[in-house]
Amino acid sequence: MANTIRQTIIGLVNTGLQGILISGGYATNLGSNINWWRDLDNNPFAAAEIPAANVKDNPDEIGYHAMSRDSHLMMVEIYALSSTIEQVRQIVADIEKAVNANRTWTTNALTSKVLSDQIDVEHREDKYWGVTIPIEIYFITVAGDPTTKG
Repeated sequence: MANTIRQTIIGLVNTGLQGILISGGYATNLGSNINWWRDLDNNPFAAAEIPAANVKDNPDEIGYHAMSRDSHLMMVEIYALSSTIEQVRQIVADIEKAVNANRTWTTNALTSKVLSDQIDVEHREDKYWGVTIPIEIYFITVAGDPTTKG
């Protein structure tokens, strides 16, 4: 069975995030530790894993577009962790750069938008800085067929 457009976009988001490396022109090496749906309550990042990100694709909102098409608004949430506030700010810029480099995810989406980030601090054995970065991804499929672009 063919991948859904949603799964194709998620794969491209993953590839884009994994490309966030200093050797690729970014300020951080966040791309070396991208996780999807990691249970951070039971499996938090260890100091040796930082910088790191945990990514979740939340349920998308589906609406009727026009001419037998469904419009989808998918929210992808990235939670990144670093040991310094300066690096967290660099991570925010790196994620914005990565998303803006391929806003349509190779023409599978109409557009993507990085929304306002939320920076916080975590205290475990050490102090870590975290940031939550939501991304909206808007795409269209044929009505009732999530595998075909609309």
